[in-house]
Amino acid sequence: AMAAEPGALSRADGSARFQHDGTQVLAAVWGPGEVRRARERPDQATLEVLVRPASGLAGPLEREMELLLTATLSHAVVLSLHPR
Repeated sequence: AMAAEPGALSRADGSARFQHDGTQVLAAVWGPGEVRRARERPDQATLEVLVRPASGLAGPLEREMELLLTATLSHAVVLSLHPR
């Protein structure tokens, strides 16, 4: 079964929890916020993706998933609509 719960995090500007079989994803949006200087682009918003396992520490697999999701989502989210 698949389930979705909007507003899963009370402190985020927007959030949702998605569940399917044994996988659970929590997505949240905060903004505007401070960006590390090295990542700041004045012509568009900054997208930051964090992948964390349900337990334990993040490792190389989570880092690879972060890079893949960032590359994919940066094409799906129109970052130029929200310049710095």
